[in-house]
Amino acid sequence: MGSTAIDSLAKRGNVTNYYQKQSKDILPM
Repeated sequence: MGSTAIDSLAKRGNVTNYYQKQSKDILPM
């Protein structure tokens, strides 16, 4: 159970990082 919670958090972090990179590529600041 604990591993799944950690995995879900890790996936969320990866998703946010992915979108942040995409947004930077689309709108460079």
